[in-house]
Amino acid sequence: MSDLDSYGWSHAALIGVYLTMLLASVWVLIKSSGQIMERTIFHVFFFLGCSAKIISFVLYILIIDDIKHIDINGNLVYLLTTAPSFLYLTVYSVVLLKCIDVYQILSFHSLYRDITKKKILIIFAICTTLFYLSLSILFILDFKLYPEPKASVNSPVSKIQIVIQILDASIYILASIGFFFYMYYFYTKYYSEIEGKFKYEYQTKFYKRVIAVILSTFVAFILRSPFVILSIFFPLDVWWKDVVYYGLFECLPLSLLLYVWQLIIKFLKQQSRNSVEGLENPTTADTLDKNDNFKTPLIKKPNAKTKLLS
Repeated sequence: MSDLDSYGWSHAALIGVYLTMLLASVWVLIKSSGQIMERTIFHVFFFLGCSAKIISFVLYILIIDDIKHIDINGNLVYLLTTAPSFLYLTVYSVVLLKCIDVYQILSFHSLYRDITKKKILIIFAICTTLFYLSLSILFILDFKLYPEPKASVNSPVSKIQIVIQILDASIYILASIGFFFYMYYFYTKYYSEIEGKFKYEYQTKFYKRVIAVILSTFVAFILRSPFVILSIFFPLDVWWKDVVYYGLFECLPLSLLLYVWQLIIKFLKQQSRNSVEGLENPTTADTLDKNDNFKTPLIKKPNAKTKLLS
C-alpha cells in the first residue's frame, strides 16, 4: 500500500472516530435533562467541532488524491481544521466549570457556591466573547490578506495562520494550568469537608472518576501544545501523523470529557432526586433502589440528635 493510500485510509478512520463521538454526544443530549444553558453550550460546540473535523478530513482525502475537478480553497480548509480546537476548548471549559460547581455542592457551601458561580459565569462569558471575536477577526484577515486558492494539508502557510497556531497552543496551556490550579484550590480548601464523608456510593464514584479524568485530560492538552508549535517549524509529512496526534491529544481527551459530562448530568439528577425524596419522606430517604449501584447508601442517615453540616 502506498503512502497516499495509507493517508486516505488513516483519515477515513479518523472520520469514523469523530462521527462516533458526534453520535455519542447526540445520544447523551437525548438521554439527559436539566442544566439547559450548560448542556446547550457543551453539545452545540461539541457537535460543531466534530462536524468541522469530519468535513476537513474529507477535504484532506480529496486534496491528497489530487481530485482536479474540485476547487478547494486553502483558507477554508485551514479554518475547518483549526477552528474545532477552539470549539473544544469551550467544551473543556464548560466541563471544568461544572465540575467546580458540583465540587462545591459536595462541600455543602450553597451560598458561597451561588455567589462564586455567578462571578465565574460572568468572567467566562466575557472572556469567551472577546476570544471568539478576536479569533474571527484573525480568520477574516487570513481570507482577505493571504488568499490561498489551492489547499494544502501542510498548514499553516501564512503569517496569520502561524499567529492562530501559536494562539491555539498558548490558550490551551494557559487554560489548562489555570483550571488545574483553580480546581486544586477548591480541593485543598474543602478537602476535610468532603473526603470520606459522602453519604451515597454514587457520590464517591463520581468524585474519584472526575478527578482521574480531569487529570488525564489536563495532561493530554498540556502535551498537545508543544506539538502544535513544533508543527509550524517542522511539519511532519507522514501518513500516520494525524492518527497519532488527533487520536491521543484530541479524540481521547474529548471522549473522556464526554464521559465526565454524562456523569455530571447523572450526578445532578440523582442529587435532585435524593433531595426531593428526603423532603417528602425523611425517614425513608436513604432507602433507594438497590439494583442501581449509584443509589446505594454508604453510611446510615444521622439521627435527629446529630448535627448536620451547614
